[in-house]
Amino acid sequence: MAELTATFTAAQARHASLSSRDLNYLVREGVVVEISRGVYRDGTALGSAHLDLLAVHARVPKAVVCGQSALALHQLIDDIPAAVHIAVARGARRPTISYPQVVVAQYSPDTFGVGIEEFEAAPGEDIPVYGAARSVVDAMRHRGRVGESLALSALARYLRVNGYRGVTEVQDVAEQLHALPLIQPVLNAILALASTSDSTGPPRHRPGDHQAPGTWRVPPASGGPCRRGGPCRAVPHRGSGVLVPAPLDGAAALASPASIRSGPR
Repeated sequence: MAELTATFTAAQARHASLSSRDLNYLVREGVVVEISRGVYRDGTALGSAHLDLLAVHARVPKAVVCGQSALALHQLIDDIPAAVHIAVARGARRPTISYPQVVVAQYSPDTFGVGIEEFEAAPGEDIPVYGAARSVVDAMRHRGRVGESLALSALARYLRVNGYRGVTEVQDVAEQLHALPLIQPVLNAILALASTSDSTGPPRHRPGDHQAPGTWRVPPASGGPCRRGGPCRAVPHRGSGVLVPAPLDGAAALASPASIRSGPR
């Protein structure tokens, strides 16, 4: 037992010289708990609210938590999904798990690794999960399946928390996933709504920031200043300002996804 992590599989137990008979005895005695078929957890380990994620990760270590499960972990939606949403690379074996219930997505191997982060589901136990920006872009890409209201609400919440830097992060991920033409019209609508509710007036032009009139200047994800020829993107905007204020405050319209339903699906 000392060689095993708090969550382990029957195969890992055998590798640690724990026979099936000994493992069954420990289960009967309550020393370990079976949390999924062939997946066990040390009964003395600290509790976790994410045993379902730990169980699925133990059974499919190369899968990444995605979709609604990832959005919930990032607190971008309020509902807790009834199933664990995971992604595997297209061409890999599609896992079949009866408990916990899972929803499996298959992504292109070229983009499968974009935006993967580590989430500590229990002390010392990390699982791979798509980051907030990737999760939002995926929701927007698949909003016909996950629901337009959920996808737009998640995007709006993400941008309210992360401000205009969040716009850049979403753009960068969307570009890597070849989804920027799908996402950009919605971002443009959000920026326009945010500007109309900003009581401070349009930002002023700063010397050295050359771009077409009527655009917002979105800073790079690194947080550095926009530089001529740098990675900044010009996002169409109805006003005459060219610089984005740091926070995305006053954008009350973002709470109403119906008001930003624009662009292709």
